[in-house]
Amino acid sequence: MRAHFVLFAAVLCACAGRPREAAPRAISDIDAWLLSYAGAFRRAEPVLLGMLARTDARIAGRFSGRPGARGRFTDPFLFDMRRRGHDDVLGEAQRCAIPRDLLPDAGPLAEHRIEQELLFRLIDEEDARLDRERKLPASAADLVRALAASWPALQSAAERGVTDSLVAWRLDQVRAWLAPNVLSAMERDDVLDALGDLAQATERAPASRTESAIHRLRDDVASLQVAPLGLRGWDDVAPPLRVHVGVVSSEAKLRAAFAGARARLAAQVEVAFGVLGPVAAEEVRRIAGAKVARLPECPVVPSLAGVRTLAPPPERAWVCAAVFGAREGESELSELVSLVALHDLVTVGAWAVDLHGEQRDPALARAQSPLASRVAPATEARALREAATHPVGPIGGAAAVVLLLADGPAHLRERADAWASFGDAPLDVVGREIFGMAHFASAQQRKPVE
Repeated sequence: MRAHFVLFAAVLCACAGRPREAAPRAISDIDAWLLSYAGAFRRAEPVLLGMLARTDARIAGRFSGRPGARGRFTDPFLFDMRRRGHDDVLGEAQRCAIPRDLLPDAGPLAEHRIEQELLFRLIDEEDARLDRERKLPASAADLVRALAASWPALQSAAERGVTDSLVAWRLDQVRAWLAPNVLSAMERDDVLDALGDLAQATERAPASRTESAIHRLRDDVASLQVAPLGLRGWDDVAPPLRVHVGVVSSEAKLRAAFAGARARLAAQVEVAFGVLGPVAAEEVRRIAGAKVARLPECPVVPSLAGVRTLAPPPERAWVCAAVFGAREGESELSELVSLVALHDLVTVGAWAVDLHGEQRDPALARAQSPLASRVAPATEARALREAATHPVGPIGGAAAVVLLLADGPAHLRERADAWASFGDAPLDVVGREIFGMAHFASAQQRKPVE
């Protein structure tokens, strides 16, 4: 079947050499010729994305928002096969792509330039994800969640039996990697949460072997001797932050930027609270706390119209939450709730920076950067754990708020509307294409055509 996809993509790309018979008069003959190549690339793009989806159910979930709905199990532990799938897509995409120096920054080909760049960035992102997930046991929680995302909704009894055995086997392999102090306390809790996600997924079909394996792994993880503080430092955060979010910055610069954003938002909020009074202010904090409890909620309806129309990857779900959070506010009160929630989104990003810097003390991080909303202790603990175990997402969300605030709070919603219309993309692309500015420097990318 993979060969079929490759052949189909090749057939589509092969059409690129035939220019349109009648080019519109408004564009040059050269532009018309290049547009024919761009058209072939865009026709091939859904096929290339489909090839990527066959390597990982999480990618398929970005098309529909329903991972595993296709009824086919995809084993995330098949790292070499995933890599070969990425290489197949890369080779076909490179063959269809137009060299970057032929693509202008304006005019009818500008949109194609962006789409082509983002497709190659997507391949790079999935390569980086694969490289991280090879490193067990640090990646245990992510791989368990990948198994949950891939758990098929529809299978025959025989296929369900095979899937049940394979997943149980993979969980036992994760158990074999466990050893004292290989996980932090928060990473241990993250694995336990991931096992809960998998247990919920298996309720869709009988899975006795997997259920037994979940219990064995849960017992071993719960009793595991763990390190009291985080084991991953800034060197572990910086590469995925660059690849997935498009942010290249030192922790010190990010810490200062986030502190500035929190101060600007807090100043707006405090002025409004002074007018409302303490009772109404407390109600605003409570409503904002309900929004913080749902982070990173991302109300995107994905489609296959292009890379920007897919649902964001987990690393940019916090960015999506920031953009849509900034668009809320039909009344002055709801706008104030949005500002408090955005303040706390930046706060969780600040925690993520602190927990991977020199101090790595959760209690100190919370004391230095307190939440402005009223949340339950369990909600605050979950946000802190997300900052510790998956820092790229919260840091990306906080960086998105900094970018949205670049023209001041008065233009927050205007910039968020423009961003939402543009779609999902790393922040360096958004800053360059929408706002005409470099943001936390620019990420390096793979050249589409050598």
